[in-house]
Amino acid sequence: MGIKNNGREFEKLTESIFRKFVKNPSYEKVEHNVNLKGIDGPRQIDVLVSCKSCGINFVTVVECKDYNSKISVGTIDAFHSKLQDVKANKGVLVAKRGFSSTAISKAKRLGITLCTAEQVLNKQWSLDIDFPILLEVTKPISFDFEVSADLREGDKIDLDSLIINGIDLTELLKRKWQDGSLGFLRSEKEQKIYLDELTPPYEIKINNEQEDIRFANSFAISAKFDTKYYLTELSKLDGTQILKNITEESTSIFFDIKSIRDVNKEFKEVSKTTIDSFNGMHIEIRISGNFSASMGEILKHNT
Repeated sequence: MGIKNNGREFEKLTESIFRKFVKNPSYEKVEHNVNLKGIDGPRQIDVLVSCKSCGINFVTVVECKDYNSKISVGTIDAFHSKLQDVKANKGVLVAKRGFSSTAISKAKRLGITLCTAEQVLNKQWSLDIDFPILLEVTKPISFDFEVSADLREGDKIDLDSLIINGIDLTELLKRKWQDGSLGFLRSEKEQKIYLDELTPPYEIKINNEQEDIRFANSFAISAKFDTKYYLTELSKLDGTQILKNITEESTSIFFDIKSIRDVNKEFKEVSKTTIDSFNGMHIEIRISGNFSASMGEILKHNT
């Protein structure tokens, strides 16, 4: 005997997708399988989205239909009745196979948003939406600090944690790389890096008991990056979640970062010239690299 589909997996998928839209957990909440008080008693809600703005609570009820056929207008009527019963501010109906034309027309008139949802479960998965993806993967190879400074006899500088103007440069580079704020040119492998956080005069912290400060006459960072390009398809990225908003004619796609970690083994590498003729989704990926900076040059002046 086969296992009966109770729709719970589809509900969990929908919940997972809507959680990804949350920007401020302090004011926005997504819950699965909730009971709300209705006029004639409690009503079961598949996914409840609640938020608070200007002291007012807003409730969105999400109903999930894991059917193998399109949703009919009767389902729209029943859902609208539930929305009125629990006094919801908004209703969203998510179906696996879409909606009939009459259901779409009725939902539009009633202000109900219609969506479809799906997730890539394996590399043989067949998606209603599929398109080519170009992955642009960049990682830092090295950072060289070039400093012209007035150093005294016995002065030592820790190359792995060079501190200028009270800022640990290695940690700053790591943070800016991770949050995407480090500016660099993808067309050049070796280039100068400029940090807005550092302005002259440059004060260098010396690695001694007194933690003395020396002044640098000039300071620069040279960096090397490696960029490679890979081709794949949306259906090949395991765990990808897709929410198609039929009402607003928009599509939201969420990738599982685990599916693109080992690009060298999983995807086809192509040349940079592919970008010029590529027609599809272009994803830029920054991966961790070598942040152990080295001192390219220190000019020492005894004083």
